[in-house]
Amino acid sequence: LLRPNSFSQVAIFIGRVAIEEAVENAKDAENAQLYKQAIKALENQKFILRTDKVEYRNGRSTTAPSYLSVNGEDVYFHKYPFVVNHDERNPNQGIASNFKMDTNGENIQITMRIERIWHKDGKLEIKMKKGSNQCVARLGQVGNGPGYYIHGTIYPLELELEQQ
Repeated sequence: LLRPNSFSQVAIFIGRVAIEEAVENAKDAENAQLYKQAIKALENQKFILRTDKVEYRNGRSTTAPSYLSVNGEDVYFHKYPFVVNHDERNPNQGIASNFKMDTNGENIQITMRIERIWHKDGKLEIKMKKGSNQCVARLGQVGNGPGYYIHGTIYPLELELEQQ
């Protein structure tokens, strides 16, 4: 037998489940949109990798905000606050070449050579799971050690600039 308030408790439970499903569906739709934007930005070679965490060679890490932007052949490593300065050559700026994008498998993989970043030549490798704009990137010197690991999110360069 149902108690007098059991029906209302069931209705509240069903309503709560429906709300949770609606929120989950909205998150999935937002993630799908962010993924599509990230893929287009990567294909156009105009993107920002906004860092959540940077792991250094010595095992230390930081969560201080920083950005790696790619605008065609210009690559720039920004520290917070984000400022675009692709005109001035300095140690944090390099030139990208040999851009390759592989969409086979469950990850999107991007590789490019970066010349003259921190006065050295390097290689940027980005792995992004299909369906997400979250990624892990490795920025390292050509033939020299493990490099830096960057955990972050890919956004279109234009979108990131609009939000500033």
